[in-house]
Amino acid sequence: VEEINQETEANALFEKEFGFSRIIEELMAAKKPLIGHNMQLDVAFLYQQFIEVLPSTFADFTRDWKSHFPSIYDTKVLGAGANYFGKTDLHTLYFECRKDKKFTNNLEVEFDVERD
Repeated sequence: VEEINQETEANALFEKEFGFSRIIEELMAAKKPLIGHNMQLDVAFLYQQFIEVLPSTFADFTRDWKSHFPSIYDTKVLGAGANYFGKTDLHTLYFECRKDKKFTNNLEVEFDVERD
């Protein structure tokens, strides 16, 4: 009985420690776009922690990154590139898109989390 409990505890620990790795593996397998805001450090951290050691050159990194995640959209970069919003913090981008008819007529934003 004690051996079964130890095995159960070991399995629970394994699931806890490697659970997020499975999420990353599923994201890579799906080849869906990653969307985030100001993601430079997040991308480097994700690569280092869940894929492999960061390559020595940026060219090697981008080539390998694209093999795992073919498309990525950074809303801060997109907002800055638009030369429209002034500030590129997420709050400003969101509210500017909500109030401008050229965005509200073509852009639908929904929240998938419950709010208190």
